[in-house]
Amino acid sequence: MVLSTDAGTRTRMNRSPGRSWDSTRSYTGGMKTTLISTIVLVLGWINVLAGESSRGIELYQANQFGEAESVLREEVGAEPENAKAWQSLGMTLLRLGKLDEAKDALRKAADLDPADAEAKLGLAEAAAHEKNFDEANGLVEEAVTLNAESPKVPYVRGVIKAGQRDFKGAVKDLEEACEKDERNAYAHYYAGLSYNALKRPDKMIGHFQSFTKLAGKAPEAQRVQTILKTAR
Repeated sequence: MVLSTDAGTRTRMNRSPGRSWDSTRSYTGGMKTTLISTIVLVLGWINVLAGESSRGIELYQANQFGEAESVLREEVGAEPENAKAWQSLGMTLLRLGKLDEAKDALRKAADLDPADAEAKLGLAEAAAHEKNFDEANGLVEEAVTLNAESPKVPYVRGVIKAGQRDFKGAVKDLEEACEKDERNAYAHYYAGLSYNALKRPDKMIGHFQSFTKLAGKAPEAQRVQTILKTAR
């Protein structure tokens, strides 16, 4: 094949006998696909090694707390310095109502990563469940200094206010939390409870339906279904 250059000279370009340009393009495209797949795989392993993702963490994020607990216990046993796994285990135990163990795991996460706002917020939520509202608010303020933009900040503030029976204040914070992270099942849950206390079934039903879709196997799911049946 002969090509013209800008200088007017002619350059001959050889190609291998028996290989068409179509097959060359196909071969090159295959190499690109393989390279991309390899990069994705490597990045996935990097995330796992960095503690950003694991089967246990994914189960927790999917609100499958029963399965998540056993897997995360194995993971922190194998990697005791993995702050993210400890934080996910703590939140899993909190969802299962195991408050003392939850606090121990969350403190471990906070010790391993003092800059982790999520661990502080988890401890704040645990304190709210125990009616230690001053402690809970103090932990939220500590978390704000670490990450003021965390969507869990208005969520935990809403949980605290709901525990104090300030339901009007709670729904304001919880609605903000839902807007920032619509997949936060428990923001929907506490918003539903708060609207139920305010006798606002028009608002309650939507939040409870969202909770059921996101966390249909969670311990609170039966309570939600009971409230929905009485509201209809």
